[in-house]
Amino acid sequence: MVNVWRVETVNGKGIYKSGTGSRAMKSGCFGSDSSNRPMPYDDLRLKQSIRNHESFRENWVFGFASQRDYKAWFNSAKLRRAFANYSKTRIVVSLYRVSRSAVCFGNYQLRFNRKQAELIAMFRPDFI
Repeated sequence: MVNVWRVETVNGKGIYKSGTGSRAMKSGCFGSDSSNRPMPYDDLRLKQSIRNHESFRENWVFGFASQRDYKAWFNSAKLRRAFANYSKTRIVVSLYRVSRSAVCFGNYQLRFNRKQAELIAMFRPDFI
């Protein structure tokens, strides 16, 4: 089993999904200062790992292997400003416990099967 950290809304939606400020988040995350935040298919290790899982599209969401990794992802001032437009109570950092076989590891982030994950705790993000 591995621990996985995921930044999401309190109802479990990804922060880049429609209705959660996706345009501002994507702009802040994948703009010109995003060398440490590649799109999933630009992270070669993640791309290869996803290819090895046939059903990667169903029930799979993105997260991070450690607190250090998610904090590095969200280190952009532009991204923190995008987050500031949303109530701190709407965005959380969730800690999941997941079987290693249900995780695709990348160089910067990971993808995991949420149906096979157990939610352990939710925290207020400390990067906003």
